[in-house]
Amino acid sequence: MVDLIESAEAQLVVECGSGTSTLWIAYALRELGHGKVVALEHLPEYAMRTQAVIDDHGLGWFADVRLAPLRKRSTDRGDYLWYDFEPRSLHAAIDVLLVDGPPQDTGRHARYPALPLLRDRLAPGARILCDDTNRRDEKEMIDYWLEDEPRLARQSSPAPDLEVLMLRA
Repeated sequence: MVDLIESAEAQLVVECGSGTSTLWIAYALRELGHGKVVALEHLPEYAMRTQAVIDDHGLGWFADVRLAPLRKRSTDRGDYLWYDFEPRSLHAAIDVLLVDGPPQDTGRHARYPALPLLRDRLAPGARILCDDTNRRDEKEMIDYWLEDEPRLARQSSPAPDLEVLMLRA
């Protein structure tokens, strides 16, 4: 994840879910000397915990933890519970999208809305890092994304449960 962010020289990372990964992303952005991670978190206690860790490490300039409760969101493939978040609120195009939420127990293909709802905010060449791709729902989600977006291509699989996709320009 850190290598991906650094090699992409990311200005904006959007993380679906928050936690220790938010801290590592903020450190990677600090190493680059620029950028911000916007972490979407639906649980208040996790959002507060992640923000506290970011503040403890003095990385507030590089991280924005947003409380985004789950609400019904519509896509071409149906309705899903996904983050209550307005993509137009982002200050720039997304260079790296980390898809590690919402949790699987919120419904089938719970993470699917990430691409259809954020597609218009992705920068040309954006990377999408998907976690838990060893699970059936995430494998199917990626197949759906590839069907729905012809500019999307598989780039790599750096670990058994991770997959990186790239949005071609």
